[in-house]
Amino acid sequence: MALTVLRDGYLTLNSVNLSAWVKSITVKADVESHDVTTMGNTAKIELPGLYTPGLSVTFKQDRASAAVDQTLAAIRGTTCAVEVRASSGAVSATNPKWTATVFVKSYTPIGGAVGEYEDVTVEFGMATAWTRATS
Repeated sequence: MALTVLRDGYLTLNSVNLSAWVKSITVKADVESHDVTTMGNTAKIELPGLYTPGLSVTFKQDRASAAVDQTLAAIRGTTCAVEVRASSGAVSATNPKWTATVFVKSYTPIGGAVGEYEDVTVEFGMATAWTRATS
């Protein structure tokens, strides 16, 4: 069993590599569960429903050219491509890429307490489901 520590995550948004500013990445690939238990069953029975993809990223804020704020401002109100990997290394069976089309659902461009570095969490809406690829 290969245990991993996430320390070299990779994220491109609208073809801009924002990996250097990423503090955390959460890729969700949830599936709804529907209870279909009926009389006579001796256990709870569930069936899968709709797939519910999601993406949440916490960035260290940066307003420089081709950095976090400028990239997010450029795609506000539109959709764009995103690619996420656990490592910046080559895409492979042990480092699959997850791609989708997303939009900025929630972004607070300025926020934080005095003397603290600005962390900004961005919630993305999913215009398409995730695609997982190993090559």
